[in-house]
Amino acid sequence: MLDELIAPDYVDHPRQLRGLESYKQLVTMLYKSFRDSHETIEEIIAEGDRVCIRLKGTATHAGEYRGLAPMGKKNNMGGGYHLAYR
Repeated sequence: MLDELIAPDYVDHPRQLRGLESYKQLVTMLYKSFRDSHETIEEIIAEGDRVCIRLKGTATHAGEYRGLAPMGKKNNMGGGYHLAYR
């Protein structure tokens, strides 16, 4: 499914990711660590060939995340923007 949504030359500047495969690795790691993740789109801004999305989400830390053992606690996330090019 990600192959249909994410461009092969995808760039995520804050996380310093380049390409579809690096994005897939990130998504896999996040879903293994936070299995009950739920995100809600708070705002979408589109102009020209750029789209910016502000998300709000919750997830339980249920698997190892960047060397940190699972804590079993629910986390609130959000506020950041994700920029994509159409």
